[in-house]
Amino acid sequence: MTRFKFRVWDKEEKHMHYMPAAELYEELFIRADGVLCNVLDGAELSSDPVPVDDRYEVSFDTGLYDCEGKEIWEGDVLRVFTRERHNESFIGVALWDNDKSSFIAKGASENTGYYFFWECPRIKVIGNRFSNSELLEGKE
Repeated sequence: MTRFKFRVWDKEEKHMHYMPAAELYEELFIRADGVLCNVLDGAELSSDPVPVDDRYEVSFDTGLYDCEGKEIWEGDVLRVFTRERHNESFIGVALWDNDKSSFIAKGASENTGYYFFWECPRIKVIGNRFSNSELLEGKE
């Protein structure tokens, strides 16, 4: 059985929790629609999970690795080399696209567009959009 891996960005603490993480309370879990929920309603166990406020943002592991063997996660900032541009590269973000049912590398600039990972001979993780948002502005 495949186990999905995910991480949670805590916006208040500015910290990434890789799950399972004991420090991110045992009462939290992720619904099938990607919403982080709390099984407790106050101090009582609830039959209806309560969505957690906007403090946390969930991202999933793509199951893929970059050119240096590092895992690629949804929300990672990437340097992407494409077949059509040979030695040229662009800065993009790893995103899930529901319409394409696939993870894609979406260019940070409006002119870049998107690429499926299999279209890119080399991808390198250079940060993530949570703690390295300046990379999306072309600063590196």
